[in-house]
Amino acid sequence: RVSAAPMLGFRLRAVCGAVHSGGNVTFGEGGREERVLYSCCGARVGVLNLVEQKNGCFPFEARVNLRFVCVAPGGRLLAAFDTSGGAAFLATGKRAVVKRLKLATAPHCAAFSPDGRLIFVAQGRKGEIWSCPSARSRLAALELRAKLSGHHGVVRCGVWGSDSRTLVTAGDDMTLCLHRLRGKGAQHGRSVVLAGHREAVVACLIVESAGEIDGLGAGFDDALRLQGDAVYSVARDAAVYVWARQQASGEGTQKRGQGQEERWQPVRRFFVRKQGGEVVSAEFRRRMLVIGYSHGVFGLFSMPSGDMLHALSAAQGPVTSVRIGASGDWLAIASAPHKQVLVWEWESETHVLKQQGHTGRLVCVRFSPTGRFIATGSEDGQMKLWDSSSGFCLETFSDHAGSVSAVAFVGNGGKAVASASTDGTVRAYDLLRYRNFRTLVPPTKNQLLSVAVDAGGEVVCAGGLDPYELYVWSLQTGKLTDVLSGHEGPIGSLAFGNGPSETVLASGSWDGTARLWDVYKSSLMETLEHPADVLDLCFAPGGELLACTCLAGSVHVWDVADAAEKKIIEVKRDARAGAVASADGISRDNAFGNAYFSSIAFSADGTCLFLGGESKFACIYEWRQGILVKKFQVSHNRLVEGVLDRLRRNAEGDIIDEGAIDDPEDEFDVMPHTAPLRRARGDDGSRKNTRPKAAVASIACSPSGREWAAATHEGVLIYSLDEDLTFEPFLLDEDVTEARVRECVSEEDYARAIAMALQLDQDALVREAMTSVPHEQLTLVCGALPTFCIQKLLQKLAQALRRSTHLEFFLVFLNAVYQTQSKYIRKNDSLLRPELRAAQKAVQQQMDDLVRHMDRNAFTLGWLADSGVPVVADGETAAAAQVMDVEAKT
Repeated sequence: RVSAAPMLGFRLRAVCGAVHSGGNVTFGEGGREERVLYSCCGARVGVLNLVEQKNGCFPFEARVNLRFVCVAPGGRLLAAFDTSGGAAFLATGKRAVVKRLKLATAPHCAAFSPDGRLIFVAQGRKGEIWSCPSARSRLAALELRAKLSGHHGVVRCGVWGSDSRTLVTAGDDMTLCLHRLRGKGAQHGRSVVLAGHREAVVACLIVESAGEIDGLGAGFDDALRLQGDAVYSVARDAAVYVWARQQASGEGTQKRGQGQEERWQPVRRFFVRKQGGEVVSAEFRRRMLVIGYSHGVFGLFSMPSGDMLHALSAAQGPVTSVRIGASGDWLAIASAPHKQVLVWEWESETHVLKQQGHTGRLVCVRFSPTGRFIATGSEDGQMKLWDSSSGFCLETFSDHAGSVSAVAFVGNGGKAVASASTDGTVRAYDLLRYRNFRTLVPPTKNQLLSVAVDAGGEVVCAGGLDPYELYVWSLQTGKLTDVLSGHEGPIGSLAFGNGPSETVLASGSWDGTARLWDVYKSSLMETLEHPADVLDLCFAPGGELLACTCLAGSVHVWDVADAAEKKIIEVKRDARAGAVASADGISRDNAFGNAYFSSIAFSADGTCLFLGGESKFACIYEWRQGILVKKFQVSHNRLVEGVLDRLRRNAEGDIIDEGAIDDPEDEFDVMPHTAPLRRARGDDGSRKNTRPKAAVASIACSPSGREWAAATHEGVLIYSLDEDLTFEPFLLDEDVTEARVRECVSEEDYARAIAMALQLDQDALVREAMTSVPHEQLTLVCGALPTFCIQKLLQKLAQALRRSTHLEFFLVFLNAVYQTQSKYIRKNDSLLRPELRAAQKAVQQQMDDLVRHMDRNAFTLGWLADSGVPVVADGETAAAAQVMDVEAKT
């Protein structure tokens, strides 16, 4: 009996195509977390590692869509707030939920205090200050410390002062409120209202150093004296105000808090409107202001002068979120309607990251034969190519005029990919040059539903909607070689066999049959009858088995050689979808008799079947015994149709919405919920319910068997068995301890010490083990390292190159790893690509820094040499000056 136990270890690793779908984006805080970008992806928190070039997500999923996320100072804690008032505090290291909080209403903004002990949360016109939990302990309580008021409109932003006792809030009432907190308990002291804007305030900032507001000029009353505090604010009409705390002359010696009234006045006003666009998002940081406009342009301005540094068209729609990195060199720009994220390095004017997901519903997904790439097709007419290891989009092909209905990689090498579309064409793309090198068109107009390419990459077949014909082309010449007829319904699926049956083409049709063809002889081999429409089919890796899923809610496994049915699996119970509410408020639950799976794929070893369809579940079956191994729920978001098994009703019989509070102000929500289940007052019922439905449109398994992908409404969910998601206890034993690592170092057994330190995965211990290796023994030690630790070692070396001052040592270390482990690295290129890219970026960053410092030093030395200033005091200084002169000339 074959064991299906490995199938139980799959965990969600990444969501391709969902880099941003609403809410905001924010950078991490502190150390390496500053190069990590967090974004709201529906009900999930997306993680974009900009150094290691990896796209991931937290295992956590909210009950409804996330509204925004914020990161605590130090980067150890992240708070995620959803549209129903739920909040979750997550530890970024372990990616685990530390605390949960349920608020009375949905918040609009939140901000951690600089000391990380407090968090401000804005709810409607009021705000609350809570004590923060600890990322290291789950026992730290969330405690309400203070309630803030003073606004007459929704509070949209809140910013802390550096002392964690001053807070500025702003909102739709066109005013700012400056709150002073007192005592260790952060009790609310007093508030000052700053009025003057003519539109809603979008962003603000507290500046507590007089040097920060230099250069204001003489645009304010000389009888008033600046005390150093200032507040920046920007409104939707692109008006920027600089507010300064002022007192009459002679009052400067009076301490703050002794009863004197604070006086604030705008000392500078200017507009930053760009080509008539409205301000949608903005953020201040240090001396910079970044603004996102409604027409897709973002602008970077210097504060407080207001000089424009950069302006760039970054998105096809409104820029709904902007963020400045902690170091001030990277800008994050996001557009929710078009699912775009852009990270821009403004000093060098280069893109660090540019990603965009599908804007239409996903239709199909396929792994390349090597498992390196993932191809997806969507109703938006685009086919995208993804890197399976990093989760990033490599290329987007937009040549189709209709929905992309199917994709298939060409040959066993996967150096090209073909896509079929409802526009009646099949297009083949070269994956080396990323160009469309062949367009195949049937002799009559026909919407194509399926496509398949043989193992040799010579024959391309496509099935049509009407007429019910199967077209065969030669990929080399682009000529139509044959038209196969016989089906009495649309041909929805095609697949070529593997191994001995690689010349066999299987076609599944809505006429209830699957046919086996020999396309080289243009002959029909067998007709396999099914009880209902055949929705999808696939061959086993060996080619001796064919699995078909049909509309009757059953899966049929056939022996290809004998055309005999080997197994029938009834899947109706597992394929049943959740409750769906129609526009008239009636719950139409998926009936038991209509449950079925519409997509099927064999596992890499041929023992299991992966199934998905119009259900919130993707299922794995062991086909020989016909048992369910595991079910994966692809979504827990209650704003998605079909997630709940049963809809609740009130006393009048109306359906109660289990999702979030309907907020018409979220105009850029890409998963709209503006059509309530219960008809609102004044609603004539003419609005269409535009909620997405939980379903798996297509499913695919990696050739390695360690990954599988499901195309859903959120994007491509990638489930993985990789080492970073599973615990391998055979790598650890009782001897692998810190003391044992240091003992191996003292015994000069450096390879064993490094291997054990990497297994323990403690940065300080790994650094100690690596730096203990003598320079002349690096090549010998790297050659003795086991291959299982190469990936982790490359990751640690990349980190060391970015931080350590021992630059030459780690460069030689990295070069020794490349030389001694080159065979393993070439063989596992796709697996090690993120680590290799991170090492390359670290080396390039060090080189750029060295060049910049050398240019600056050469300029300084040249200026000193040309200025004629006497700098020589004695003989030693004269010798040093001669050396400096030579270096400057060099």
